[in-house]
Amino acid sequence: MAENPGPAPAAGARQTLIDVDPQRLLIWVVATCVGLEVAFVLLDYHVNYGRLVDIGAIRRFSNIAREDGVASWFGTAQTMCVALTAWAIYVVVGAQQLQQWRRVGWLCWRSGSRT
Repeated sequence: MAENPGPAPAAGARQTLIDVDPQRLLIWVVATCVGLEVAFVLLDYHVNYGRLVDIGAIRRFSNIAREDGVASWFGTAQTMCVALTAWAIYVVVGAQQLQQWRRVGWLCWRSGSRT
């Protein structure tokens, strides 16, 4: 499968190539997200139930059951990133003019993930 090198850079312009291993990147992202989520649970357990800290603001900030805590913010940001990724895939699949069923499949998956 030959890759299209794209348009030639303008005279005097530098071209930067970034080599990304998708499988390694995926493993790194999933491991980081799971690690952070486990850290939030451990932080909540030790700070709130173990009474590690007596400062109310820190206890509220680390409480995973509260909407104004760091764990809720992380979950919301994580959901937003998943939604943006799904939109990007939908747009790229449409721009590549691949089979229509692939684009419809991403549209259905994206629409169903709103709940």
